[in-house]
Amino acid sequence: MTLPTLPKALDGQPTSWWRAKETKIIVHVDGQNDGRDSFKVKKADEKTSLLANELFSSLKEEEAEEPLPSFNEESCAIWNMGWLVSVTTFCRISLTTISTAFLGHLGSKELAASALASVWTNGVQMLIFGFAISVCTLCGQAYGAKNYALVGVWLQLALIFITLLSIPVMISFFYVDIVLRLVTDDMEVLMLADRYARFLVPTVLPQAIYCALRQYLQSQGIMEPPAVIGVFSVGISLVTNYVFIYGCGPFPALGFIGAPIAQ
Repeated sequence: MTLPTLPKALDGQPTSWWRAKETKIIVHVDGQNDGRDSFKVKKADEKTSLLANELFSSLKEEEAEEPLPSFNEESCAIWNMGWLVSVTTFCRISLTTISTAFLGHLGSKELAASALASVWTNGVQMLIFGFAISVCTLCGQAYGAKNYALVGVWLQLALIFITLLSIPVMISFFYVDIVLRLVTDDMEVLMLADRYARFLVPTVLPQAIYCALRQYLQSQGIMEPPAVIGVFSVGISLVTNYVFIYGCGPFPALGFIGAPIAQ
């Protein structure tokens, strides 16, 4: 029967079993000398630092040089970003509300057709907007890590996927009447919904690209451009909806199809 061999210490002598269970580390005591005499064995426990003293002290100095922001500073930063994002979101939602309000004055059939078409168009567009919204997360992580080149790479990849996915999405807009027959039997509403969706085809790719660019700017803390664009777009939407639906001067009234064209 072979007896187990005891572990050996640094000096080559066998260590007893109760000492073998102790944790020991080698400490560099002389930073200017790398010889054997500059190291010593030290018993380690849960309070023992695994970093060199000079490195640990330098880390403490770096942390001391970068104090944490105060509550007021954090609150002001959140407020400055939050209200601009709220304005941007409000303006984006207002565009649909404006179009719905004008269509409501044309008649109940037109309003029902636009709402029915939006059930399909908004649903399939989420496939594209998913890639556009992911730009904020991916670019935000790269920007926080100060990897600014990667920020642009993520945006370019998102634009590529958005462009590719927009093709089948736009094709699906031409078959809205087939899909919506499962919802209603009113052929007049189905025909109006089909026309409404077809005139929305040119808006698919620009809206997705704008969404990606907006998320790209917001991931870097740039909130002003999307908010300004949103405010101007609301004013432009009011004018274009009125002009295209009811006509004005040399512009003829297009009626129902003027609403999707105005978008």
